[in-house]
Amino acid sequence: MSPVRRPLDGLRVVSLALQYPGNYTTLMLSDLGADVVAIERPRGGDPARGFPGFYRAIARGKRSVALDLKDPRGVEALLTVLRGADVMLEGFRPGTVAKLGLDHAALKPLNPRLVYVSISGFGQDGPYRDRPGHDLNYAALTGLLNEITPPAARPVAPPVALGDLTAGLLAVQAVLLGLVTRSTTGRGSYVDVSMFDGLVSLLTAHLGPVLNGSGPPGVSYEPGYGVFRTRDDRLLSIGVAHEDHFWRALCDVLELPGERELTSADRFAHHARLAGLI
Repeated sequence: MSPVRRPLDGLRVVSLALQYPGNYTTLMLSDLGADVVAIERPRGGDPARGFPGFYRAIARGKRSVALDLKDPRGVEALLTVLRGADVMLEGFRPGTVAKLGLDHAALKPLNPRLVYVSISGFGQDGPYRDRPGHDLNYAALTGLLNEITPPAARPVAPPVALGDLTAGLLAVQAVLLGLVTRSTTGRGSYVDVSMFDGLVSLLTAHLGPVLNGSGPPGVSYEPGYGVFRTRDDRLLSIGVAHEDHFWRALCDVLELPGERELTSADRFAHHARLAGLI
């Protein structure tokens, strides 16, 4: 039986984007069939290796090589690989690849068909471009921590690195769109992926209502949507999200006939009391 062909079979991805965002991007591209070559530091390699189990989970299906990009010989070795590559990823601070002579403008004459994607915290331009940060910092600045924290509670770090993973998903989208565009134009492209912008995008349905004053932003204000402690001290997730018919069914089960006909707007207005009854 012949092996199943995957969408990106035969394409080579060269990645200088390390840590979680870059590795999650290349993990997905590898799963789609791409030949991924990760370029790591000669001393210590990818910082993600400091967590061996974590690193092994996101490094599978890829090859890696250590190159010193501050050494002209390391740069020349990388350029040799890039001549035949389809995709290039980088995750340095803005301006770093230009100093190394590896930015998109420098590589375009070498390989005009190259799809080039940069991943950074705040993007390649703007007032925050040079600020360092990690997933939690971007989540705090966007307001995401407020959305997942109960009122009056101290914000906590989300258990899932949403900024890193969103950046990875957007970078994969950028790669695929670049490959589609290349199939029609014959030319490569450049896309700038910002982790901060990705999280702002996730909050679109929350920020819009706040900015235009059109009501509570999302299901977190629905009293029937949440995790509740039961009488036998267990935890139960309930997912009533705007649907009046689900609310009526919940009230029937909980024997709350007096609350049964409340609309979603009524429930939003009495969130604390209704959540306490549940």
